[in-house]
Amino acid sequence: MCPGIGESIKNSLLRYKNRPYREGNHRSGGKSRKAHVA
Repeated sequence: MCPGIGESIKNSLLRYKNRPYREGNHRSGGKSRKAHVA
Protein backbone atom coordinates (compact mmCIF):
# COMPACT_ATOMS: atom_id res chain seq x y z
CA MET A 1 0.00 0.00 0.00
CA CYS A 2 1.32 3.44 -0.89
CA PRO A 3 1.88 5.99 1.92
CA GLY A 4 -0.50 8.33 0.08
CA ILE A 5 -3.41 6.03 0.94
CA GLY A 6 -2.59 6.31 4.65
CA GLU A 7 -2.51 10.10 4.38
CA SER A 8 -5.91 10.16 2.67
CA ILE A 9 -7.32 7.99 5.46
CA LYS A 10 -5.94 10.36 8.10
CA ASN A 11 -7.43 13.35 6.27
CA SER A 12 -10.82 11.62 6.08
CA LEU A 13 -10.70 10.86 9.80
CA LEU A 14 -9.89 14.50 10.58
CA ARG A 15 -12.82 15.61 8.42
CA TYR A 16 -15.19 13.24 10.22
CA LYS A 17 -14.01 14.62 13.57
CA ASN A 18 -14.52 18.21 12.43
CA ARG A 19 -17.90 17.57 10.75
CA PRO A 20 -20.55 14.87 11.32
CA TYR A 21 -20.64 12.06 8.74
CA ARG A 22 -24.04 13.16 7.37
CA GLU A 23 -22.95 16.77 6.85
CA GLY A 24 -19.77 15.56 5.15
CA ASN A 25 -21.84 13.67 2.57
CA HIS A 26 -24.31 16.51 1.98
CA ARG A 27 -23.41 19.10 -0.66
CA SER A 28 -23.86 22.14 1.59
CA GLY A 29 -22.56 20.69 4.90
CA GLY A 30 -22.84 23.60 7.38
CA LYS A 31 -25.58 25.39 5.44
CA SER A 32 -27.92 22.38 5.60
CA ARG A 33 -27.20 22.12 9.34
CA LYS A 34 -28.30 25.72 9.96
CA ALA A 35 -31.44 25.15 7.89
CA HIS A 36 -32.38 22.13 10.02
CA VAL A 37 -31.74 24.03 13.27
CA ALA A 38 -33.81 26.99 12.09
